[in-house]
Amino acid sequence: MYAKLAKIAPAAAEIGRKLINVAVEETYNGSQALVPVDAIDGGQLKASGTKQKARINKKTNVVTGAVVYGGAKLMSSAIPKVKTGLYAIVQHEDLMLRHDSGQAKYVEIPAVLAGRTLLDALSQELSNIADVVNAGIGTGDISGGIAQGDLLA
Repeated sequence: MYAKLAKIAPAAAEIGRKLINVAVEETYNGSQALVPVDAIDGGQLKASGTKQKARINKKTNVVTGAVVYGGAKLMSSAIPKVKTGLYAIVQHEDLMLRHDSGQAKYVEIPAVLAGRTLLDALSQELSNIADVVNAGIGTGDISGGIAQGDLLA
């Protein structure tokens, strides 16, 4: 089973890269609508948002991508006595804060929604790969087929 999966891992990782990029874009767009904009930061927290395109680790075929707020793009002069990374985290995590606009969990909420869409699309793509393998298309080394459940387990 592992030998069969090893043969399709690069193709699956490429599919994952494409799907992660879609999820990153959806998460970023959703977060921009929710990120707090308050008088204290003048919208700098929102402006600090960045997207990191999906990358494939060639050794492990693990795919990663991200939406990030804070860091160097958030000017500390606008937020006195607060480290810029901490400011972004507090704004995201503290459910008790009230904002001029926006809300806490401004990345998490759209990420969960994008994740659901991603899992549905990934399941379909993996099913397609299983169908191709089971039909005997590809290298002769992947004989005997694999079941959709093998890919999703």
